[in-house]
Amino acid sequence: MDDRTRVGVLSFSGAVSLFELGHSGSTSCEVYEGSSLAGADDLSSLMLRQSRFVVALKHCRQNLSNVLAYLVESAPLAYVPNPKFDRVLLEPC
Repeated sequence: MDDRTRVGVLSFSGAVSLFELGHSGSTSCEVYEGSSLAGADDLSSLMLRQSRFVVALKHCRQNLSNVLAYLVESAPLAYVPNPKFDRVLLEPC
């Protein structure tokens, strides 16, 4: 993937998590319960802060790697496609 490609991570199950890749040196996320509905104010707020969620790959490679590793490690084994997951795939190219 080209370093200018904008990426973001959204995961969902019982809740929806929007990972903030734009923070330098750390990763956080906003979590919305699956049973609640986001209102117009919530969506407007997210759109204004989109630069924290969708970032050029060259600026978030380590955070992206951390998020993907976390998602794989926290997934129930039945949902991981290959139990012999090779973490090297998450390292920068």
